[in-house]
Amino acid sequence: MAEERQVITPMLVYDDAPAAMEFLCRAFGFEERSRFDLPGGKIGHAELSFGGARIDAPRPRVRPSRRLPENPLMAAAVIEPSISRATAGCSPPRIKRSETMTETKLVEMPRITAYLYYEDLRGTVDWLVKAFGFQERADHAVTMPDGTLGHTEIQMGDDGVVMMGHPGPDYRNPKSQKNTVGQLYVYVDDVEEHCANAKASGALISTDLEETFYGDRRYTALDPEGFEWTFASKIKDVAPEDRDPSA
Repeated sequence: MAEERQVITPMLVYDDAPAAMEFLCRAFGFEERSRFDLPGGKIGHAELSFGGARIDAPRPRVRPSRRLPENPLMAAAVIEPSISRATAGCSPPRIKRSETMTETKLVEMPRITAYLYYEDLRGTVDWLVKAFGFQERADHAVTMPDGTLGHTEIQMGDDGVVMMGHPGPDYRNPKSQKNTVGQLYVYVDDVEEHCANAKASGALISTDLEETFYGDRRYTALDPEGFEWTFASKIKDVAPEDRDPSA
């Protein structure tokens, strides 16, 4: 049976992946889904799940992450507030329905949603629509008193949503920091066509099209403010026990 996948998956880079995974399970109620170990006992890549939704934790590829003035990538989940963060185990907390939340709202939003901060939010949204084929959910946009865009959302497919905002003048994006702390992994129908459109739109391709040991064909590009986006199409199903990173 083909593995069910979500359209957009946040990928968070940690210097100490085992400790970070243990904390996320204990404090936030995630469950470890899978991992690939490297020689020497280090984790090369791991996946965590939360009520069916997933985040990935790959190893740093260029340099260790460092503290930024603001965290440019957040995986947001609505968690039952009565659960003790200090004693929570690895069973997923229940999603809490607010007094005004309808069934339609629950269906419209993924359980885990990435939130990206941009200095030029309006310009970046327009670029992401042109280069990567997202659609803006304009009815979710928030305009600030000075007329600038403060928050909006973009969408890929039926359930791939990314929230975006402008955090204020003290924020510095990954491009200005010359650093990256994570990326988004996005499934598209035709990755060859998607990559060609991204190149034609001027996207900086950091990793060109390649096939992976887990059955995806993918490429990675940078947006104008330095966030990494990996786009992929599933080309074959590979059982977890057959996924060999060294192959």
